[in-house]
Amino acid sequence: MDESRHQSLRHNISLGQFCKKKIAGILRFSLIPMTFLGINAACANMSVYPMEVTLNNQGAAQIQTLSQSGEAQFIKVSIKKIERPATPFEKEIWVKDAVSPSLITTPDKFALASGSQRIIRLISLQPPEKETAWRVYFEAVGSPDELKDKSGQDNKISNQVGINLVWGVLVHILPKNAVLSLRQLTGSEVKNTGTVRIVIREVGICPQGSTGGSCQWKKEHTTVYPDETLILKSWTPAQLNSAHEIRIKYVDQNSKSLNEYAIENTASMF
Repeated sequence: MDESRHQSLRHNISLGQFCKKKIAGILRFSLIPMTFLGINAACANMSVYPMEVTLNNQGAAQIQTLSQSGEAQFIKVSIKKIERPATPFEKEIWVKDAVSPSLITTPDKFALASGSQRIIRLISLQPPEKETAWRVYFEAVGSPDELKDKSGQDNKISNQVGINLVWGVLVHILPKNAVLSLRQLTGSEVKNTGTVRIVIREVGICPQGSTGGSCQWKKEHTTVYPDETLILKSWTPAQLNSAHEIRIKYVDQNSKSLNEYAIENTASMF
């Protein structure tokens, strides 16, 4: 993500006035949920970084929250597991109390003072057999009674919930054994038969006896998770069927560089 880890808070007052006018203008004409509004991140009451994380070999990762509010806030963390990610059938399943053997957040609720930062730790106690995707949400909510400052008003936690953006961080949990495998089924349909997601950037068709350099390549930005199928759109089914070999350029999740992979052809296996 290109979002800066640290953003200046010197213009909170003028920025707050700008955001109120902008949001008010939108709400006059629309009832679209706030999570779908194209409001600048600077209008948010906090920032979250990074917006996409992959747990390391020890099953851990960190997310940083930074206050952009003039007063203290109470932040609630919730977890949803993404089923059938990157497909038209994708849906999110809520994890009760933000606790699952596969993914735990700590803390799952906290106070965020004005201008302060907080590190949230993600832990997986049970690595999956195949890669899974999750969404961790951060939302400012009304504070519980035990967190309200009864000694005065200077540092009180705000329990006035107005218009707040909800931040959703995409989380990847990798399996112990990472296997990359992509198989052609029929025509332009391919299936991920491995254990990790494949982030495709280009698809190439290659004549017989060719090397990667003599293949014809076309851009194709898409992702396919384990056990899911995908329709390649950069080439027609006839072009793919007539190719001696189909190759992809994909993003290596460790080095972040582009690597090549030859798609397995089901027909050639019989």
